[in-house]
Amino acid sequence: MLVLLGLLSCSPREQLMVIPRPASVQMLRGRCDLNNAPFYESKDASIPPEGYLLELGKNRIHISSSDDAGAFYARVTLYHICRQYGAEAPAMRIVDSPRFSYRGAHIDVSRHFFDKDVICKQLRMFASLKLNRFHWHLTDGTGWRLQIDAYPELTAGIPHYTKEDVREVLALADSLHITVIPEIEMFGHSEEVLAVYPELRCGGNPEHPSEYCIGSEKTFEFLETVLGEVIDLFPSEYIHIGGDEANMAVWEACPRCQARMKAEGMAEVRQLQSYGI
Repeated sequence: MLVLLGLLSCSPREQLMVIPRPASVQMLRGRCDLNNAPFYESKDASIPPEGYLLELGKNRIHISSSDDAGAFYARVTLYHICRQYGAEAPAMRIVDSPRFSYRGAHIDVSRHFFDKDVICKQLRMFASLKLNRFHWHLTDGTGWRLQIDAYPELTAGIPHYTKEDVREVLALADSLHITVIPEIEMFGHSEEVLAVYPELRCGGNPEHPSEYCIGSEKTFEFLETVLGEVIDLFPSEYIHIGGDEANMAVWEACPRCQARMKAEGMAEVRQLQSYGI
């Protein structure tokens, strides 16, 4: 996974093993003593967000950036250079900024649970590749993995993250300039919720109940309470909810959902999904 080498503007002997490849690399005369060269940082408002200028010279190492994230990514690049060359690297000038503001990775811990330590290890790996978003798929039909104070039965007897676990992950992510986006699945893929809170299930005894009942106010009381706790815990601007994956045939057979459609003047069952969102 880590052996991804971009062809840079330097001789084959000096190809730089930095992932992802920087926008510009200029090899200079001489070498840089990475252990002993003085280290300087400065701010430059002209550099794009998350971008940096990294200069390795005979007598100094200098990082310029417009923000803390850019300085962090410059140090990540310097880490890759140290791994490639050891204590002495070629003198060079690197200019880099991200092509994409969202650079993400996703882990589904509902289906394949990984404990807090593994998640933290992965965050460090993400940071080494300059990724800045972690999509944390915390709930789905196979397991609810996040502590919710108002509904403790969601995580009774199964592996999950306490709120203190989440705070530790978030603190590490913040130090690595990674935004954590939680996923709270709805309105389908919710077998794990309906198993412990069957009152949120559609009426009519559906054969494969995995959808919340859009016709029941209890559904919205539950989701608003859950999302309230999630919003209090996670600082991200967004929360992923899935939203589009639901078996609408269940709603067609549910008297409460049909009553909701009639009361709201809906002509098609798919409108229930938009109403729920």
